[in-house]
Amino acid sequence: MPFIELQRKKKVSPNPYITRESYLATIIHEFGHIYYNQHKLWWYSNKKENLAYLETAIKLFKGEKVNIDNLKIKIPSPWLWSEIFAFCSEYYAATIFWPNHQKGINRTSLAMIQRTILGEKEKDLDRQNSLFDEKKSLHLVAAILGKIILHKYPTSWPQILIKKQVL
Repeated sequence: MPFIELQRKKKVSPNPYITRESYLATIIHEFGHIYYNQHKLWWYSNKKENLAYLETAIKLFKGEKVNIDNLKIKIPSPWLWSEIFAFCSEYYAATIFWPNHQKGINRTSLAMIQRTILGEKEKDLDRQNSLFDEKKSLHLVAAILGKIILHKYPTSWPQILIKKQVL
């Protein structure tokens, strides 16, 4: 069987996946993923929190005053930390050196959030990917959470993100 041959070529010792039984067990393992994902998707997502982030980001990108002292920020996916840091770096620099670029980020981010918020409200997060869970929306999610983080932690955001502190 190709599965067993490929496992043997790995030269991992001990390797529990070099027998017919282990091949069959792997099929059951993969079926377990499929079965579980039919009932609950593997990622964490909270519609109430997600919509609060979207609505807060809309106000911030519009330049409205927002009190976010009590807003808890959860970064739902590990790959977002770096993307958020990069967004914050660019946006912070734009506020100092390139105000037209900052305005462009605001306009673009606002338009993208407004286009996606209605769809996010309609999603069944037990069956569908949230905007906050899709790798294809990393830049948008980074802009949403990054804008909130910059507002909440205007001077300490670099240390907070590098240390992956609770927000």
